[in-house]
Amino acid sequence: MKRLYIFLLVSASLILVMTSCAKKCDDFDNKIIDWMPYKTNDKIVVSQNGDMDTLTVNYSEIYHTDKIAFGVKCACEDSFILNLSSESLHIDIRFNDSRQIEQSDIVINDVWLEYFEHLDTLVINGKAYSDLIIYKSNIASSRYEKIIVVKSIGIVSIIGDREEWTITDDALKQIEISDIEFMGVDC
Repeated sequence: MKRLYIFLLVSASLILVMTSCAKKCDDFDNKIIDWMPYKTNDKIVVSQNGDMDTLTVNYSEIYHTDKIAFGVKCACEDSFILNLSSESLHIDIRFNDSRQIEQSDIVINDVWLEYFEHLDTLVINGKAYSDLIIYKSNIASSRYEKIIVVKSIGIVSIIGDREEWTITDDALKQIEISDIEFMGVDC
């Protein structure tokens, strides 16, 4: 009986130690969604020389890990991922860390664009925008050179070597975190 008692005590202590040694991941920073305030099935109309195209948000998802168990070899997941497409454009957007906008990139029709710079203001087609980021291709002869994203609006301009798509409705958008599918990542 004494052995059973010692065994239970040691087992309970070991479980307590292992459970308390789990690493708590940082909370997801909801402010990142302000850069792409889109939820699944949203429509974004863009135009180019009088031609219109409608991007549909196929998915808008958050991947987040709350904690990592003791002894598990993985990292905290903290990303916001979106996919938009139309007949002529296919866009994948990935914010790899909700706290660092610099850790984001966009792929448009197989052209990779990386975070380039954060600007306070910029005039696009005669309209001044504030708080924006620019994604740029590192390939000089790329079909798409840059994408401009404005906080609380989303994509406002897609600039290519022979084309420039601009958003038709640049009204500020507000989205709730509950509007985006939350994908808990176990680790």
